[in-house]
Amino acid sequence: MFLLGYSQLTNTQYWLRENPQKHLAPDIFAVTFRAPTPEQKGVSREVMEIEVCEYDDHATTDIAGHIRAKLKDKVYNQHTFLLCYTHRKQETRLIDVIEGLKGIKTSVREIWLLYHLHNGPKGNFGIARVYLRDADLNTTNLLYQGNYLELMKIPQREMVHVSKGLTKDVQFNPLGVAYVPLPRIKKKK
Repeated sequence: MFLLGYSQLTNTQYWLRENPQKHLAPDIFAVTFRAPTPEQKGVSREVMEIEVCEYDDHATTDIAGHIRAKLKDKVYNQHTFLLCYTHRKQETRLIDVIEGLKGIKTSVREIWLLYHLHNGPKGNFGIARVYLRDADLNTTNLLYQGNYLELMKIPQREMVHVSKGLTKDVQFNPLGVAYVPLPRIKKKK
């Protein structure tokens, strides 16, 4: 869901790849291809590293505290995104999370929240950047709210050329509509 929303913000399509080395960070890679600039010979592949954590209703701290605990004493690639997927029954107040993360010492570049919107039709969700290293979020914050059921109807493309080459354009095959499996939350007994 995060990449569906992020694609709407950046106007770029991403492909998700799970890290084959489960015990190493990051959890997932998001891959996109860019047409070459005049100085480049061919298409370039860009890879985003995304580490994922989850925040449930049974957590004993607030979201910012949960994120701080996740990042404590850990070193990530300086370009890594942390994505915190919140499973909450109440509204998520973004300003509380942003304020709670002020002054955090971390190597990640950005921290994003993925959360469900509890008003409106089924499938409503939001993503919000709540931390950007060395920047003022008041001027650089990003927020997207949408419906994944609608976003899944956007035709997806499959990669043909999966690495840097000498061609001047990015070539794709139509793949049809997206299938977005959602994680299932285990209910406590």
